[in-house]
Amino acid sequence: MNTDVLFNIPNRISYIRIILLFLSIFLDNNFFLLVYSISISFDLIDGSIARYYRQTSRLGACLDMYTDLTSTTIIVCKILERAPSTILIVALFVDLISHLMLFANAMAENVSHKNPKLRLLKIYYNIVVLVSLCAGTGVYHMLLYLETYRNVNGKVTLVFFVFFILRSFFNVLRFVEGVTRLSDLK
Repeated sequence: MNTDVLFNIPNRISYIRIILLFLSIFLDNNFFLLVYSISISFDLIDGSIARYYRQTSRLGACLDMYTDLTSTTIIVCKILERAPSTILIVALFVDLISHLMLFANAMAENVSHKNPKLRLLKIYYNIVVLVSLCAGTGVYHMLLYLETYRNVNGKVTLVFFVFFILRSFFNVLRFVEGVTRLSDLK
């Protein structure tokens, strides 16, 4: 057990995210959104801190990926508790399977999952595009949750729906990339 990796700064941030996400499961309304948004906001800093302190690791990559997937799953489940939505279930399915397929490939090839071969995915992994789509989709999910107990301006939700749709499109491409690259491995 490598405690230097296990307890490095970015991984400790990920553990805090995981604890906050777990706690958020038991909360509702504004308290849920507060704890949830704190947890996902840490996602913006853990990778930068890892690179700054040269503390990147496979464990960190796994923690980041799995915590991101768990975050999305939790908020979608919270929305679905109150408002059934087939489109959210389908989008979550595509998100999960695309992440897992591409990440399995990255681990098998010993490369970053953020170095795709498909040209369109290179656009997605541009830091500005990636952060915008992830943040926009996160805001969309939070607005959908907020709509389950408060009035929200539909025009605002519609703006963030565009981010959700674009990210879902890229998730389909990520799945294709993961499957095709895994099929090339022996």
